[in-house]
Amino acid sequence: MKTYPIYLENRLHAFEITSTWFRFGPLLKILKAVPGTTEVRRQFVNHNRVAFCYQDVPMVIYEPWGASDRYWIGCEEPENSTALDLAPLKQAFDDYHGHTIFNPKS
Repeated sequence: MKTYPIYLENRLHAFEITSTWFRFGPLLKILKAVPGTTEVRRQFVNHNRVAFCYQDVPMVIYEPWGASDRYWIGCEEPENSTALDLAPLKQAFDDYHGHTIFNPKS
């Protein structure tokens, strides 16, 4: 899957993925497969679609404005991203070639 990295001071601060998921199940499975990821749960409040912990740091999958073409994945409290290596998390999404609305038969 194509990911869109967001850098802050030359460090991976967060990244975005397409919001063309027709179900959240595969997205949750990707997260659960990444070592160091725990407490993965679907959210139904505000614009956070999924909450989870990565290396004991609270993280979210956020949909800006509630109707965006991308989901933002990063720390719930952005200042926590400075000491966190998000590369393994981003790589899990880079490696995914499964179902989304525009890629239904992969």
